[in-house]
Amino acid sequence: MENWNHLIIGISVIFGCLITEGKTAAVEVQEKLELHSRCEPIKINLCSRLPYNQTVIPNSFNHQNQDDAGLEINQFAPLVKVNCSPDLRAFLCAMYVPVCTVLEKPLPPCRSICERAKAGCERIMISFGFHWPSDLECSKLPVYGDPDNLCVEFAVNSESSTNKSPSHDLINGTKEVSS
Repeated sequence: MENWNHLIIGISVIFGCLITEGKTAAVEVQEKLELHSRCEPIKINLCSRLPYNQTVIPNSFNHQNQDDAGLEINQFAPLVKVNCSPDLRAFLCAMYVPVCTVLEKPLPPCRSICERAKAGCERIMISFGFHWPSDLECSKLPVYGDPDNLCVEFAVNSESSTNKSPSHDLINGTKEVSS
């Protein structure tokens, strides 16, 4: 689970046309992020060592602080520990401590990462009398490639991962290519 490929945040691609008054797009995006008062460093242990270190609060569950988000996400720690899915930790963190962007709403994970996490963990959950939570229902998440609904897709490098292609789409419209 610790063997993640790098997550490339494609926000600079989204704002690539923001070169104005001699500023580069990267400087423009950085200035917007600094003004985005809802962004803060991630402090939830389960979500440390992510390819990103800033989150946006409130999240899509309307948690007003990371302590509240942490109470909910830490309920899944046993599933993360047994590694029922190499995608589970990334999926949960993207839901509860979404990557900080200049967008108005938190950027959700793509449906595909949810489906991979659910496929790996749902059987274990059911064996202990639990069902996949309705607030994490994959059908509520955007499909990769929908130009009207951006989403984050993580590349997970794991021997147990079923997706072993040499490149992975990470954010709607961007691509990381392994070297």
